Amino acid sequence: MISQYLCGTAELNCGLLGRNDMSEYKASLNLLGCCVIRDIFGLHENDGGYQIKRYVQLPSPVSIVNKSPLLREIKIDDVVFLGQNSFVSRCQFLELNKQVEHYIAEDPADFFVVDVAEFRRKLLYFPETDGWLSENYRLKGMLDKYIMAGIVPGTYETYDPLELNESELTRYLTAYCEMLDRLYEREKIILVEVKTGRIPTGCEGDELAKAEAVTSRIFDKRMEYAYEFVKNRMAGVNVIEFPDNVILNYKHKWGRNLLHYENDYYDYALTAIDNIICGKVK
Repeated sequence: MISQYLCGTAELNCGLLGRNDMSEYKASLNLLGCCVIRDIFGLHENDGGYQIKRYVQLPSPVSIVNKSPLLREIKIDDVVFLGQNSFVSRCQFLELNKQVEHYIAEDPADFFVVDVAEFRRKLLYFPETDGWLSENYRLKGMLDKYIMAGIVPGTYETYDPLELNESELTRYLTAYCEMLDRLYEREKIILVEVKTGRIPTGCEGDELAKAEAVTSRIFDKRMEYAYEFVKNRMAGVNVIEFPDNVILNYKHKWGRNLLHYENDYYDYALTAIDNIICGKVK
């Protein structure tokens, strides 16, 4: 069983609304981050009793606050997005055009749930446009289409985010925090810590699991750096810490992934969010 950890500005047991009473106050939420915050709500009936308004996934915090790599203007119905999942296409469109902040601000919600787990991704830098894009192995074919269509340069450099100059990285993550501050008051922001899950007992010898263990260490190092930076820079935000003993679920609804967990985690995180929000509506 997962041990619960919750810190920040909200009380853990506010005593106002229980889980069965949350339907009486259906708070609206905007989400920015990885699949974890999607699944906290999406793997519960009726999104856990919340109204999810806008959700953006895939862009690294570094890419969000930097210049666009585009060589020409594109629209959401551009031919480069044909055949792609509409959600992925929208997230790519917002990142390419650097419109993530505008998209979230366009439809305000009661609370803003964020994580910085997309910092685990490598970064693509395009010298010709001084622009940035997040690397994603699932989107490799899309990047090829962007280059062939002439919307981004064909020459780019790939960076581990932790290999960037420290002052440069500090500037980017500070800009990311400033963006969060522009979007919401800190007491309305819920920062979710994300780590990779543990390999299920008995699966450690699997060849894929061995490779996952190597990737897990790389991802956790990156995500911890960004999380600690944002948490320390943004005193007063609500924080949901990642608990001990979170096990990966290889039969997860969305497939095998280092951030796809057993259901105990999602129950824990939803309860933490309930307690934060009910503490704000006294």
